[in-house]
Amino acid sequence: MPDEDHPDGVVLIGSSEATIQAFSASTNALLYTLKDHTDIVCALTVGRYRTVVSGSWDKTAKVWLNQKCLMTLTGHTGAVLCILIVGGYLLTGSSDTSIRRWKAGNCEHTMSGHSDSIRDLCLLNESEFLSCSSDGTIRQWSISGESLRTYGQHGGSVYCLDVLPDGRGFISAGEDGRMCVWKDRRLLQTIAHGAPVRCLCVLPSGDVICGDSNKMICIYAFNPEFSTTETREKFFKELYKINNDKKSHLTIPSKESSKVSQGGKVVPLSEYFPKTSFTTFANVDKKGIFGKLRLFNLEVLDEHRLSRKDLQLLESSVSGRSPPPQEYFQALWKALRWPETENRLFPVLDLLRFSMLEEDISEELCSAENGESFVDCVCRVLSSELSTNRTLVLRILCNAFRHPCGRRLLVSHFDRVMAPVLRLQSEFEPSVQTMQATLLVNYVVLFRRHLSGVEGGITKCLRAAAELCQSIFEPEACFLLLVAIGTAVHGDDEYQKMACKLDIQNFLSMCRGCEVERVYKAAEMVSNWIE
Repeated sequence: MPDEDHPDGVVLIGSSEATIQAFSASTNALLYTLKDHTDIVCALTVGRYRTVVSGSWDKTAKVWLNQKCLMTLTGHTGAVLCILIVGGYLLTGSSDTSIRRWKAGNCEHTMSGHSDSIRDLCLLNESEFLSCSSDGTIRQWSISGESLRTYGQHGGSVYCLDVLPDGRGFISAGEDGRMCVWKDRRLLQTIAHGAPVRCLCVLPSGDVICGDSNKMICIYAFNPEFSTTETREKFFKELYKINNDKKSHLTIPSKESSKVSQGGKVVPLSEYFPKTSFTTFANVDKKGIFGKLRLFNLEVLDEHRLSRKDLQLLESSVSGRSPPPQEYFQALWKALRWPETENRLFPVLDLLRFSMLEEDISEELCSAENGESFVDCVCRVLSSELSTNRTLVLRILCNAFRHPCGRRLLVSHFDRVMAPVLRLQSEFEPSVQTMQATLLVNYVVLFRRHLSGVEGGITKCLRAAAELCQSIFEPEACFLLLVAIGTAVHGDDEYQKMACKLDIQNFLSMCRGCEVERVYKAAEMVSNWIE
């Protein structure tokens, strides 16, 4: 934000001390401090005439000019987490799940639709904007306040988003460690970053810079000019002024279109056929999960409410204590009986998701004594109408493949587990489609690599794949389904002949016409084997 006194620009930083500090962009010197908020300042933006707008945990937004607070906007019942200036309007998003439109200090309209905190706002075009939320969704709105469209791909909170330079799409990122590239209302690409992404910015070149929970800044270089070391060094020195700062951690993982990202590294396409390892989901926002768990526990009926000891036992499950006491499992089963209809179950499911990666917990839940109850719980939630809950349950099942006890349970209950998975209506839920395909990939890996002697396992997987081929169309989910089919038939004439008899030709034809390179190349490879 350059001005007459500071032509090189001023950097504004919101503080946990309820202040806004201004620093010189050229010398890093502190220039001045703005004080009027009473809690953490968590959102800042700059408008015309060098006005500054701030949002705070004190539930207000403030407009500043010439280092003075001109007005305070009140009305939100939760923290103001994000701000967007659109023409003559100001939009604020809050932890109270609402978006408010302000003009001249007055709230003209309140927009509702999200079921959790609004994390970020960005302008899509002159008449529309986007919001993302901790409910795992992105919404497209008209400036007038009409909800136009909902996007769902992330398996957790969506923390940030930004519009692509051509204005035809946007990128979103969040707690699940993935960045989703959307274009023309469809999911174009998913980038596995490997850690929760807290903020991102699309540069004019189309490259993306993001900050994650591991205190890393990463630049995803889609611009071919970054192919030379000389250009990268110039970029660092001139654009970001690194100047050998040892505290700076910047990486540029090249995202070539002919390769696929997995776990933060770039993997050649051929390595996916056959796939030999299980996909699990280990990212966890412990503070967020237990914060929601404690909050929702106050809102449920007394018969479902957890005691203080119950909450302490559940929180101890991530502290590394092994084995967990029996009371832990009693508390977990009690929490899993929370009503689904009120959208309070998801932090319990997220707790179960990463707990399944612990062998002691997995052994207990998947034991002969508890396995039936575990499968019953899974099937019950899969019938839920809430996309977030269904996505989390599918991730729980994927994580159950980590340990032998979980794999035994999933093999013995293949039909019971896959029946509700295949019945899911996921036409408008890309995240569910992706998880359906991921679960099937894990089953294929299990039968091909670990239980090759189990008769009928791959046959069941191929039949399940044929059913999913009728309902899956999102590029990421299509690619994963191709991985499942390709791994199932790889190097086996019998399974290739079996696949030829299944109704998957239309799916392969659709994938060969996909504009995402890894999808159509994988489809061509599978087609060569079975057609």
